[in-house]
Amino acid sequence: TKETVTLINTTNFKQELIYNGKSGNIARFLYREYSGNLARPAFTQELTYDLASSRVIGFKEVRLEVLRTTNTSIQYRVISGFKSRD
Repeated sequence: TKETVTLINTTNFKQELIYNGKSGNIARFLYREYSGNLARPAFTQELTYDLASSRVIGFKEVRLEVLRTTNTSIQYRVISGFKSRD
């Protein structure tokens, strides 16, 4: 099961931060932006975070406190989410 934090606004712009599993203490995520229903490959990025360094991860304006992870799931608390582009 993948976990996703998503923002969709009235300009039909969508951002996703997708949990993609972990290896040891390294958590992996994918960041994607969509315009309309199309993924914009130039706006897809792989992210890694060392959870031994900090349980709070961030990308752009998103901040998540990671509570628990397995290779297939994540439990987290949202500190801040994506900001709307309206």
